Amino acid sequence: LICATFTACEGALRVALCESTMGQDPDAYAGWNPNKGLFQIWEGHLPYLAEFGIVNLLDNGQNIKAAWVLSKGGTTWKIWACQP
Repeated sequence: LICATFTACEGALRVALCESTMGQDPDAYAGWNPNKGLFQIWEGHLPYLAEFGIVNLLDNGQNIKAAWVLSKGGTTWKIWACQP
């Protein structure tokens, strides 16, 4: 899904791998964690992301779409701790 969304998918894959070990880290989906899913997107972004139909950051498809929106199509990763 990541490479189907991001033209430059190598950088996006590196960020997801670093942030959540590609979703393998159970803490990435823990209810107590304010950063959610593959790209560890802060739940505080949800009001903005709702404009794009994104309401569930634990859904991998929506999380990837949220990362695409927040990274401006993969052109900036400045809000992430992990960089491509």
